[in-house]
Amino acid sequence: MRRFLIILGIALLSYSTTDYVYATIFHVPGVYPTIQEAVDATANGDTVLIADGTYTGSNNTNIYFGYHEIVVMSENGSENCIVDCEGNTRGFHLDNPNDTTSVIQGIQIINGDNVSEGGGIFLNGASPTIRDCFISNCTSTVNGGGVSLVNNSNSDLVECQLIGNSANGGGAIYCSGSDVNIINNLIVGNSAENGGVVVDNLSSVNITNSTIVENTASSLGGGIYAGDDYLTIKNCIVWNNYPQQIYVTSATTIVTFSNIEEGWEGEGNINTDPFFVDPANGDYHLQSIYGSYHGGAWLPDPNHSPCIDAGDPDSDYSNEPEQNGGCINMGAYGNTEEASKSSWFIVEITYVSGSPVPPGGGNLFFDVLIEYLGLEPIDYDAWLDGYNIRTWKSCYGGAAIIYKLSTRLDHKSSGYVLSYTLGLPRR
Repeated sequence: MRRFLIILGIALLSYSTTDYVYATIFHVPGVYPTIQEAVDATANGDTVLIADGTYTGSNNTNIYFGYHEIVVMSENGSENCIVDCEGNTRGFHLDNPNDTTSVIQGIQIINGDNVSEGGGIFLNGASPTIRDCFISNCTSTVNGGGVSLVNNSNSDLVECQLIGNSANGGGAIYCSGSDVNIINNLIVGNSAENGGVVVDNLSSVNITNSTIVENTASSLGGGIYAGDDYLTIKNCIVWNNYPQQIYVTSATTIVTFSNIEEGWEGEGNINTDPFFVDPANGDYHLQSIYGSYHGGAWLPDPNHSPCIDAGDPDSDYSNEPEQNGGCINMGAYGNTEEASKSSWFIVEITYVSGSPVPPGGGNLFFDVLIEYLGLEPIDYDAWLDGYNIRTWKSCYGGAAIIYKLSTRLDHKSSGYVLSYTLGLPRR
């Protein structure tokens, strides 16, 4: 039996100002004119809430939490709240080794420039969550153009975008001696001597549902560079990086259910064009003939990405919008509200009898089960060794029908190939 499940999916990164709001809220600039002044006034568990705007200057950059375990977040997401370092310093610096609860959320950090670690964010022994942050055009002359995590900085980076950053090691992210989870990240166009993402010095890093594309290294590992560490990659797209997609020295590396250009051994891995919507203009959603997210509208695309519904079947996909295919999408938008949509169409082709075909020809018999859960009729063709056996058969929503089909081959055949094609929903 061959079973084909055809479905589409992409995802939207949701944002809520209530995700991490605790205790007393300190408003910037309504009550405190700068971010650092608000941070200095907090106690553990408080929240600094930043209004829309662009923040510059010494008290709005290189923001230091000290021993405050707090939330610093924007009111309306990273597209509306910008920390512009103006090429003078980084955005944030945390070094409290006891801090595992702080959060940096919904902030755009641009134009960071630091002569040491972390052009955008430097974590030295601190373990905050970094969520929904956009980090771009930040530079470190050492490591971590976007984010540097060293000395047991065991953090989660969730739904972040790291675009066009640069460093000596880890143009986007540098992990040294830290346990890091990189989840639903878009990592594009970063540059370094080694690695868009660097995993180093006995780090343990899990990269899940992330899109790592168009990063370059002058030496090794344009996409990912791993030394003597532990690295897992799942439900990811690693594509069009130079000179290698993934470069491993001695790290234990497990890659599954991911689309890796040039291929990588592992369960569920593929090596095929991911069909991004518009990469030339920074849109790395997956194309779907049933609809992908286009800035607030769901529009059909000319192609259907093989990364849709191709992630780990055991991964949660509940945040993907209806209609989804019952399986998570690969890439940064998998299991988010911006996941590209799928058709609900299941085909099972079961060979019954008749092979091998004798020299004089003969009949092959098989069953085709069609189950379609969509709302509009859809047409399909079934094929056998290039011979059309049933064309333009309509299947209506909610149906689960078995067609008993056969075809006659007029030549000797020792085997057969079953396949089918789908048409678009009829209007």
